[in-house]
Amino acid sequence: MAMAEATQPSGDRVNRTAYNLAFDTPLPFFQHLNQSPSGADMFAGYMSSLDVAGGTAQHHLLRAFDWAALGDAHVVDHALPTPPLHGAGPPRRDPPSPSPSPRSNPNPEPIPIPIPNPTHRPNPKIHLTPHDFFTPQPPPIAQTANIYLLRRILHNWPDHHAIQILQHLVDAMSTKISLDRQTQHSGSKSPPQPPLLFIMDTILPASPGEITAYQEGLLRMRDLVMGQSFNSGERGWEGWVRLLRATTPPLRVVRPVVKPVGSHMSGLVLGVDVDVAVDFDFDGVGGEEGIWSVRFFFLSII
Repeated sequence: MAMAEATQPSGDRVNRTAYNLAFDTPLPFFQHLNQSPSGADMFAGYMSSLDVAGGTAQHHLLRAFDWAALGDAHVVDHALPTPPLHGAGPPRRDPPSPSPSPRSNPNPEPIPIPIPNPTHRPNPKIHLTPHDFFTPQPPPIAQTANIYLLRRILHNWPDHHAIQILQHLVDAMSTKISLDRQTQHSGSKSPPQPPLLFIMDTILPASPGEITAYQEGLLRMRDLVMGQSFNSGERGWEGWVRLLRATTPPLRVVRPVVKPVGSHMSGLVLGVDVDVAVDFDFDGVGGEEGIWSVRFFFLSII
């Protein structure tokens, strides 16, 4: 990519980034990375290091949500850990171009990255299934999933693509809500719990001083990396609100937003209510427990 082209406004095009200029490629980041075994292995190692390092370690995920309270539940994780892939690269979806010239396609379509040996399961309760999250959830998933997990996923994607990902999950959650209501009307005594979406990702501070300068520096650095690589970025609360309101029906925060002590990321527990439109405000971090306070204002749909 020429410098003149790279410096032109590119909107949410994921193949018009600083990465494309630096490596002289028209391909999006993950697609280009997976063309090089050494590059994919290096990135897989980097992702593995994040899962054990300080503010991005996996144990924060266990503290951000009461998983035990789910009981015998069906959890759909769209952020599979890197180590089981044995260097095949991250289980993301890259947007290539179906045309001969990827540069000419402003909204490339996603392609799946295969998961090697999906039948190998370290735990019989865990099933690895390739899925393109830019497409609808398979009916068996949509009809049974109790909670969906997106951990460090949406920051890889500009708003346009992130909304596509969320909309397919909202559609699946709405499907289960409808089926559960039919079951309840047919004689079920206790109403089932509605499906949830749990997002574990960064919420940038709205103003200086909300977190330490060191912590904010790390988040701002990652924000720059997201922009350089994907034309995306870390989001502040207002950015998250825009995403949640953009789906039909909109997603709503159903529990206080939790930021575990020592974590760089926060946990958002979201639900879909086909009968209620929701507006909400955000007050920032409160208390030593790292709990984010949220106010809800429910508006009836006319």
